[in-house]
Formats: sequence, structure tokens, C-alpha cells
Amino acid sequence: MSKIVTLKGGRAHHLRSDAMKSKMKTRKSAAKRFHVTGSGKILRESAKRNHKNYHKSASQKRRLDLKKVLSKPDTKRARRTLGI
Repeated sequence: MSKIVTLKGGRAHHLRSDAMKSKMKTRKSAAKRFHVTGSGKILRESAKRNHKNYHKSASQKRRLDLKKVLSKPDTKRARRTLGI
């Protein structure tokens, strides 16, 4: 909650309690790219699946269609951007 305190000279000043501090915000670009599982792992889409698929075999396209688990160094960065 915001509390108004009067300072010397009659000026009003707003004090904010700990509950009023700004919240962590999720970066929406990261939220669209990653998916968090129930156990806390972060999944990502495979690259090279968007276009020029006509020369790729069906098995390669199926393999690229699966979601991959993010590596440990990237997980730390992704958690920060997702606000977790």
C-alpha cells in the first residue's frame, strides 16, 4: 500500500511498502519460445523446421518436430527471462 507522509515545508511524499515493489515481468518473446514442464524442465522448439522442408526426409521432419530440453547454461538465462 502507498502511504502519504508530509515532509518539512508541507510537501507530500509517497512511501511504498515492500508489498508495493515492482514485480518481475515475463518477457513475452521468451514465453512464446519456451515451455515449462511440470517437473521444471524448459523445452524449446527445434531449429530448421520453418521453411525449405521439401528436400528434407520425412524422418528428419518428424525428428525436428519434437521439442528438445534446454541445456543447463541456457536454462539459467531462460529462467531469468521467463521470470521464474
